[in-house]
Amino acid sequence: MGGLILCRSEEAQKPYYISCLGIYVYSLEELCYSIYNNIYLLGNDFVDEQLIEFIRNDTKDKWLADELTFLKEKKAGLRELVITILLYVDYYTKNEVDELRTLIDNLSALGTEERLKRRADNFLVNKKYDSAIKNYADILNQKEHSMKDDFYGNVFHNTGVAYGRMFLFEQAAECFKMAYQLNNKEESLKEYYMAAALAGIKVLDELNDEELRNSSMGEMDEISRKIMDSEDYIEVAQIGRLRSEGNFAEYSARLKQIFDKWKADYVAVSR
Repeated sequence: MGGLILCRSEEAQKPYYISCLGIYVYSLEELCYSIYNNIYLLGNDFVDEQLIEFIRNDTKDKWLADELTFLKEKKAGLRELVITILLYVDYYTKNEVDELRTLIDNLSALGTEERLKRRADNFLVNKKYDSAIKNYADILNQKEHSMKDDFYGNVFHNTGVAYGRMFLFEQAAECFKMAYQLNNKEESLKEYYMAAALAGIKVLDELNDEELRNSSMGEMDEISRKIMDSEDYIEVAQIGRLRSEGNFAEYSARLKQIFDKWKADYVAVSR
């Protein structure tokens, strides 16, 4: 999480881990911040016994814990539970809480599969690719499908994007193939050609549009040229030359520097 949060409640000695977000929180203010900025990613099981016990025993807010327990016993939904937390902590203004209430109501009006897709899409945008793939799979594995084919095609497409960003190109190609067969979108077919080329697998004859495929390969070549002209690529090439020249000490030092930079960048976007 970025930014500075002023906490008036007691800071917990032991943090609470929000598994669906991959973050730890030490206070109710941090919990509110996490709820407000990640509402798309929260499921109906977000307020569970573990969170209530954290509030009761670690932040020492017995009244809020008792209220949440009461609401859970009354089968309250996510909207009522998270709004109760936000209003109790008073970290956000009434207008901000009202806006969030409206957003949750709008989400509640969506079908199960639409809500799951919104959640998965947000994982994808936030570069949490494993979580995105899992949530897209939850949609595709539903016993009853209520949406049109192009919806599921888009789900397959976005799954392919997640696989591709993890460099799992064969899985990505399979997803893009399924996407095109359902949504009939040129974008999915182009991504299929690119992923198949990167995976080194043969394109299915029935999906081979020669003109579009050549155009896709041209785009890949242009992307490759841009990558080769990038500072990162040039730096890696220079480091590789150090090794081939036998300058192992400088090679190791430069390699460590670039790995440290990549790790720092990864941590920054994963927060």
